[in-house]
Amino acid sequence: MGKVVCFGEVLLCIRATINRGKKGPLVALPAECLTDFGSPEFSTAVGMGLLGRGATFVSVIPSSVAASNLLQIGTDAGVDMKHVMIDEQDDAEMGCELDAQVRRSQQRKYSSFHLRVDASNYDWRSILRGAAVFVGNALTLVVSEAARAAWVEAAYKARARKIPRILLMNWTPADTTKLGDLWYTIKPLLHQVKVSHFIVSEHTLRGLLKAEGIPSVNPEKDVAALRSVTRALMVACTFSRPAPGTAGQNHTFSMMAIGSGEVISTQDTPVQHQPIDTRTATESWLVGWVDSMLEHDDAAFKKMPASNQVRLLRKAGRRGDVTSALAQEHKRAQCRVSRSAVDRVLSQVTRVVVVGKAAELATRERLDALLQKCGVVPRLTPAVAQQLQASVEDIALALAEGGVRVLEVPFAGGDGVEVVRKVAAVLPKEVAVGVSGAVPAAAVQAVVAAGAQFVLTAGLLKDSVYACRALGVPVFPGVATATELGEALFTLNSQDVVFFPAFGGGGDAAAAALTQLMAYHPAARFLIYDEAPHPARQGGRTLNYVPYTIAGTSVAEAKERAVAAAARLAPQPGSKL
Repeated sequence: MGKVVCFGEVLLCIRATINRGKKGPLVALPAECLTDFGSPEFSTAVGMGLLGRGATFVSVIPSSVAASNLLQIGTDAGVDMKHVMIDEQDDAEMGCELDAQVRRSQQRKYSSFHLRVDASNYDWRSILRGAAVFVGNALTLVVSEAARAAWVEAAYKARARKIPRILLMNWTPADTTKLGDLWYTIKPLLHQVKVSHFIVSEHTLRGLLKAEGIPSVNPEKDVAALRSVTRALMVACTFSRPAPGTAGQNHTFSMMAIGSGEVISTQDTPVQHQPIDTRTATESWLVGWVDSMLEHDDAAFKKMPASNQVRLLRKAGRRGDVTSALAQEHKRAQCRVSRSAVDRVLSQVTRVVVVGKAAELATRERLDALLQKCGVVPRLTPAVAQQLQASVEDIALALAEGGVRVLEVPFAGGDGVEVVRKVAAVLPKEVAVGVSGAVPAAAVQAVVAAGAQFVLTAGLLKDSVYACRALGVPVFPGVATATELGEALFTLNSQDVVFFPAFGGGGDAAAAALTQLMAYHPAARFLIYDEAPHPARQGGRTLNYVPYTIAGTSVAEAKERAVAAAARLAPQPGSKL
């Protein structure tokens, strides 16, 4: 259905202010300062690539280790990076975005893109061959005159080929660049190249209306007013509002004002989620919207009856809402959302769909309630079935009859997935089954599809946590050090973690390590993965999860032993998780 071509600069995202001095470029960058690579146009390319759509990124970057890592990120996501030019000059560097708590500033004066981008270096006829969409970032137009000239030439070439020209503008009050200055440059260009789709953040929408002297009324009227100013075929904006009855969760929806004067809204079917990083909200919405629209040929779409066009645009807007919500569930400067995660959310038939962390929290409440009733969590494996000379289904049913409410299946590739599938198919609804171990991100979809209702990772497997989060499945990342706990709390937004005493050698050393971790941050809850008793389990900072090795010579004996262990280790009345 055609590729998506994205043009612009990509920045190093830095967590701390860097003293570069009054003169000269940034020569060396401490590795601990780098957090990510980001820009709306690069995020869009990565997002489209991960969804399996053809994507091409066009830019200039310096010859450096950081730039090589950037190229690898794009390539791994399936993005065509061969049109990214490498600047071999000694003074070359990448632009930086300093992400401070109050102000977000960008340093581009010495960047390769600012100094070396040249419209004559790009064969846009070749680059745009087979393109379905051309995407640019409004901030690129004020980087330099050369960058603006390159974008204008590309937009003209796209227009001549009847390729939709999409311009993103994700300005926020934290940006040091003044919105009025941006608009002074951008507005004439919107008319000059006839930008077809103008996609903005809510902050941008309100700021531009203020610059035009138009009072803000409500989302619907505001989007319609901006479209009349830009004269684009469509102006779209994403909105977030607090979700009623929740703490920290939002309802995300979108508005699309089209040429007929109609405003298409998804406000009556919002997506509920718990954002932890809103950097990619606008471009992630665009990724979902474009992904949906690419299912239809642009020429055929224009020939459809107006009612059909509205229906497809609304469908695309809702897909954009879901993609945006999922992308905000973790700290990354690119839109990294899988097609399976989006499709799974859209399969919900409820008016308000709940995604990611919000869905995970709802499921975790049920798991907490089940663990409160448990004494032990038996671990079920093919080896246990062989030992008891019975099927895993029979063993699981016997344990459930004995009062077990949570079962664990150690992950062992296909064997673990198959055990989960068999057990989940026969267990009553009041019993939950989960998976533990080194579950790779690529296997999460299969594990969840098999019936796993929670995942314990042996170690801080970030990509696995992101994959579980996208599917709304409770995930407990494994930690053994204060650094890993900090990553789990502040990067992964996971307050519940797994502590493996065996990783610390067990005994007093492990107990001391756990004490230090519990003192590190009072908000964390710990699942102590050890069959041995731990005094820490008596407090309110731990989950009542005691792994149990099934033992016996028959199913009946195994059930009897498990019931006895559960009675012995069951939480005392009035105890807290």
